[in-house]
Amino acid sequence: MEPNTWSEKPGLMATRLAESTTSRLETWLNEAIRWKLSTCERNAISKPASLAITPPTNLVRGRKAGDEWVSPDGTVFCWCPESRTEPGFWIGKYEVPQSKHLVRRDRGAKGTHRNDPTNFLKQGDLGEQLKTLTDSERKAGRLPRGWEYALPSAEQWEYAARAGSEGDRYFARAADLPTHANFADRTLFEAGDDLYEYADPDLNDGYAELAPIGSFAPNPWGLHDVFGNVWEQTSNGELRGGSWVSPPEYLKVTVKKTTQPKSRPYPADFVGYRVVIQEVK
Repeated sequence: MEPNTWSEKPGLMATRLAESTTSRLETWLNEAIRWKLSTCERNAISKPASLAITPPTNLVRGRKAGDEWVSPDGTVFCWCPESRTEPGFWIGKYEVPQSKHLVRRDRGAKGTHRNDPTNFLKQGDLGEQLKTLTDSERKAGRLPRGWEYALPSAEQWEYAARAGSEGDRYFARAADLPTHANFADRTLFEAGDDLYEYADPDLNDGYAELAPIGSFAPNPWGLHDVFGNVWEQTSNGELRGGSWVSPPEYLKVTVKKTTQPKSRPYPADFVGYRVVIQEVK
């Protein structure tokens, strides 16, 4: 099924999981990544269950752009191949959702769905949490030495967002923006809040505020929400990608926003993050 849709009948993936004789999700995922392409017949899986190239217990370098690795806790990462300026790295397929956030959010944060992106964070706290995560995953044997969890650098973020394309966006037509991003659109304009009178009344993405992660089409390397929903933090101290309160002209790969001091929370119902796994330099 498509993300954030509902059916009275479970899909085949859910049925197979329910019928599985193993109670360990990790073991089941190891089996699922070996499933073959279907014949597209009724009740068959119409595409690979996963693009994962190895089991969750074995992190390696990817082979090509868009390869996936599913961590033991179920977080999906996409491979960004080596370039002239960047070594290859894994980056989160989605912005980190509230169900997996590493630090406690401020009580004023927006978002009620467990798959809404995490917001209201301090960059300094987040950096410490990612370092702690790296240490604990190494001790547990799930993260090889020489690899670390981190925020992407601004250069890594832009490289992953472009996904091999050139120009301001990875798609050509501005009219296609509602297919790919949650931004200041007609739905926000019609909410009647005078603060958002600048919102674009001609384009409509269907969300007035935060959208659950994965609600929009991915870029060519499989990353969702690189534009809109929440500004994404980088290790350089820049915010990239725009948010649900950003007008269309902010949703470009080169647009950047300066951040608050590390000791203060971001004004952050529109600031979140995604994680990279990179080789230690």
